[in-house]
Amino acid sequence: MRSFIVISALILITALLLTAVTAEATGEPTIFAIKGSHFYVFRLPYPLPIDDFDLPWGYVGLAYDGDYWWIVDFYDTLYQFDYGGDFVSSFTTPPSPRGLGFDGEYLWISCKEGEYGNVRVYQCELDGTPGPMGDFPAVGHAGLTFFQGKVLTLTWDSYVNFYTPDGTFIRELDVLPYDSSHPRTHAITNDGTYLWISICWVNPTYAAIYKIDPETGELAGTLWGGGKLYCGLSYAEWTYTEVEAESIGKIKAFFE
Repeated sequence: MRSFIVISALILITALLLTAVTAEATGEPTIFAIKGSHFYVFRLPYPLPIDDFDLPWGYVGLAYDGDYWWIVDFYDTLYQFDYGGDFVSSFTTPPSPRGLGFDGEYLWISCKEGEYGNVRVYQCELDGTPGPMGDFPAVGHAGLTFFQGKVLTLTWDSYVNFYTPDGTFIRELDVLPYDSSHPRTHAITNDGTYLWISICWVNPTYAAIYKIDPETGELAGTLWGGGKLYCGLSYAEWTYTEVEAESIGKIKAFFE
């Protein structure tokens, strides 16, 4: 049965890739993901990536602003890339970045600070200069997203912390609250209504990207995602037209 599902999914993905290049451009639910030095593109609800490729080195955070990708690495540098994969700009972040998000105007970066599990959250302009909101301390090991006017930080032990943009703590959300197997959460994004979180258990084989109810923390859907635990996620209503034939700059990407 499982083999039949996988084969069916591959047939659907193949059909999508063959027809997309000639179809009229339409926005489709898409999740971009990174794991170490590899980049993946998922077209919901298909469980396997419609494209993937290597990156030069390891990354810990990913955001997409509708025009550009933003990826932050282990060496405190945030890179901007365009649709064709061309490098656009970069700037230095505060030390030890852990998560990256975009609110429609500003980037938000969480960076490890002090004791284990503590981060400091920064808002910045797209050129790297500080945004109008000051930085603030938060709880979170890995992952950040901006959701419905709030900054959300993610902990490895499956909790999401909600903050106002000025750093006021609002509430804590227990992800999969009735699961007794202690899931590990490692990256977060949102589609405007639901949270999407990369979750695994003891064995990474059981990892998946889960659609989570932001009020209850309960499961609302699943994207298998190749069974990997991702360190960066970003959601977009992506207009897919064609796959770039060659790598340009740092990232091979879709383009219009």
